[in-house]
Amino acid sequence: MKKKVVLIQATQMEGDKVKKVEKSYIVSRTMPYLAALFAEYSHGDWEIVLIDDYLKGESPFNETADLYAITAMVATLDRAIQIGEILKRKNPQIPVIIGGPGPTASLDKIKELAWFNSIFVGEAEITLRQFIEDFERGAVKKVYCSDRELLQKLGIIIPEHLIYYAEQKPDLMGLPVPRYDLLNLQRYTNPPWGLRGLLQSKYRAPQIPIEFGRGCPHHCEFCTVYKFWGPRIRRRPMTEVIDELRQYPPKAYMVITDDNLAAVEKETINLLKEIIRVKETEGYEWKFFGQFSTLATRNEELIELAGRAGFASAFLGLESIEPESLCLTGKEFNLGTVNHAFLETLRNLGLTKEQIKEASQKGIQVIALRRQGVPDNIIKECIKENYRQVFNKFTSAGVNPYASLIYGFDGDTVQTIHETTDFLIDAKVPVNYQWILTPLPGSRLAKRLEQEKRLYLPFNFSKSDSCYVLFEPKKMSREELEREFWASYHKFYSISSIIRRVVANPIVFRRPSYLGLLYNNLLYRSAVKNNIQPLSVGYRWCLETPEETGIRNLDFGIEEPSYGHRPRHAL
Repeated sequence: MKKKVVLIQATQMEGDKVKKVEKSYIVSRTMPYLAALFAEYSHGDWEIVLIDDYLKGESPFNETADLYAITAMVATLDRAIQIGEILKRKNPQIPVIIGGPGPTASLDKIKELAWFNSIFVGEAEITLRQFIEDFERGAVKKVYCSDRELLQKLGIIIPEHLIYYAEQKPDLMGLPVPRYDLLNLQRYTNPPWGLRGLLQSKYRAPQIPIEFGRGCPHHCEFCTVYKFWGPRIRRRPMTEVIDELRQYPPKAYMVITDDNLAAVEKETINLLKEIIRVKETEGYEWKFFGQFSTLATRNEELIELAGRAGFASAFLGLESIEPESLCLTGKEFNLGTVNHAFLETLRNLGLTKEQIKEASQKGIQVIALRRQGVPDNIIKECIKENYRQVFNKFTSAGVNPYASLIYGFDGDTVQTIHETTDFLIDAKVPVNYQWILTPLPGSRLAKRLEQEKRLYLPFNFSKSDSCYVLFEPKKMSREELEREFWASYHKFYSISSIIRRVVANPIVFRRPSYLGLLYNNLLYRSAVKNNIQPLSVGYRWCLETPEETGIRNLDFGIEEPSYGHRPRHAL
């Protein structure tokens, strides 16, 4: 008789309630991928069930199993811990394991919790194989870690007899194809990509996450990717990526999970060329959404190939227009490099002839001007000019630029938020994702703010979705930051802004993605009107009371903030 494992993706908590949707906006790659690993490592001897806790009607407590496995982000860790405790109380003899970015970042908080038999730290390809072997012989470890260096970075010591270390990070060769067939994809939204898709949902392509590689060379202060994935870019073999793409519907919309596709330009260019070849010779019509740094536009071939390969949109981590904020967080490269367009901007801003002459040297970076004493108000205009050029280059290649901004850096003021929003609307950016600066566990930002006694403790996991202020800002109050954050979001997705940026934008109107952009803007408008992060939205969003009562609140968990934030409303 086959053993049964239930894989659970935890939802987020709001106070003492849990978030639920009738239909989720994004399919997660994690659970289907873990299911594929379980199937491969157990040689098909396990029955595998997937539970998306975010969906209405799906409960982790209705399934009997030989093993429960929970995956969690930082923002869903409270709920994951609650699920683990409930499962353990109901069935003390059934093992419960947990992994994901949340447990990895907060190992010091959960390693003593008795209701988790094993905790996975880092990547699971090697450690899960070892766990299954240990499980079969009844001798599992408390912690399975993907590499020793990661645990050292976290500053945590685990007794050797309680931990298994992988010898090295996985090389990403021979990865199995995620088992999306175990999910009901009808419970996830499919954006329309043409008139027929708008009128009939059966013509809409599913959104499918796919991974090209892992790692990021940039060490941004607020980010944990550098620490958890590592600075070295590890790429999957190109043939394996193409083979996985062929497994999906010909018109599928692929959401690439890599944090920076431009980090290894040569490999990305080769992959894009192969995707173009396969699409032209085999009739596939895939579309892609991927993350790029602003540095990507230095390589015109890369951007041109992205457009030809079918990239409908590019997620761009701009973060800020404030020079001080970009320099503090480690994104000086977003200031840009001086070219002829910059020189015109500098002339208009009144720089001296000597400064302009020095700036006209080929390849000089704007950060160099700042170090020479050029005022930040002028540097800020250079940053805006750099962003305009980035937008224009992606747009010229047929790729819609999606902006991502963070508010709350030490250089930010209320005026920064107003000015940034006006700039994005004026630049006719089709989509904007914005976030409140969040000191995630394990980040350099969290460490600095704690040292400066500006971090609100105990840390609230459920409010780490970048919509709440969890620290003391430097140049505005906590209340001002949250109030202006939502006010700016409302302004960007106002009807007048949508008309200006999308409906009346001739460049966008002529594209096949026009209806998809309009659809997303209206969907995001409905979200921000209710103070919900657009990427967290789903159809018929609501808060539900947890299925089981009597579970105590954790002392590092779910208390409401003491200041007067705007409540979120169900959709």
